[in-house]
Amino acid sequence: MAKKQFAEKRKASQEKLKERLGLLNLPKVFLVTRRFHLQDDGWSFVLNRPNGVVEPPEDFEDFSDPVGEFRTTYPQLFFDSDKNCPFEMHLLDIRLRLGQVTVSAGFSWPVVGMLVRGGGKKFCAVNSLFIRELFRGCGISSLLKLAEIDLAESQQCNFIQTWHESDNPYFVSAIVPSLKTGFVLFHGTSNGGEVYEDNGRVHLRKYLDGKHRFSKVSLENGGKETELISPDQNESIICHFAGLAGSKHPGKSISSISRLKDF
Repeated sequence: MAKKQFAEKRKASQEKLKERLGLLNLPKVFLVTRRFHLQDDGWSFVLNRPNGVVEPPEDFEDFSDPVGEFRTTYPQLFFDSDKNCPFEMHLLDIRLRLGQVTVSAGFSWPVVGMLVRGGGKKFCAVNSLFIRELFRGCGISSLLKLAEIDLAESQQCNFIQTWHESDNPYFVSAIVPSLKTGFVLFHGTSNGGEVYEDNGRVHLRKYLDGKHRFSKVSLENGGKETELISPDQNESIICHFAGLAGSKHPGKSISSISRLKDF
C-alpha cells in the first residue's frame, strides 16, 4: 500500500480514537497480518490464536472452516475457482495499544484463489469485515480497505471482491471506504447461487489489471430513481447515502446494478 496514504489515514484514525476514548495522547494503531496455516490434507486450515490481545477476532468470528465460509459467501466465485490450487487465507487485524493493553479494533478476512479459466488470473475475496462497536466511525474500515488492496496487489490478483448486507445498520460506513478507493458496484452471474442487491447483498469489485470497467447503478430516494455510473460517479453515490442520514436501511436504496461483462 502507499505508505503515505496509510500513514495519513492512521493519523486521522488516531485523532478520532483519542477523542472517542478521552485519551491524553494518541493511541498506537497498527496492522497485523495473520495467515492461516494449510494442513497436510491440502484443504483445511488452522489459525493460531494470538497471545496478549484483548478480545481478538476469534471472539467475534468462527474461523474453523474458512473454505466452507468462502463457499457459502461466494458460491459463484467458489465454483469458478481452481480447486487444484490451494486457497490462501489471511486475517488483517487492526490493533490499538493503550498503555500495556493491546486491543483488536477490527479485522478483515480475505481469501486469495485462482480462477479455473482465464490464464492463471487470481482473485482476492473478503469473507467478512468486522469493526468492534466501540471503534466504529474512527476510520478502522478505511485502514483495513487499504490493507486489502495492498494484499491483493502483492499477490498479483486481478480483482478484489467484497460485499455488505443491504440491511446492515452500519451500511454507509462499511461501503464508503470501498467507493472512495475505486471499487465498482458489481452484479455478476448468479448461476452458482450468488446473492446480489435484489436479494439483500451488495457486491463491489476493484479491478487491478488496468482495464476500466463500470456499472450503472439505480438509486431510489423518496420515490425518485437516479442512475449513476460506478466507479466514475462514486462520489455522487456517496452523496446519495449522505442524503439518507437517519434512514434505517440505506443499503436498500440501491434498486439495481447492471451486470458487468467479466473476463
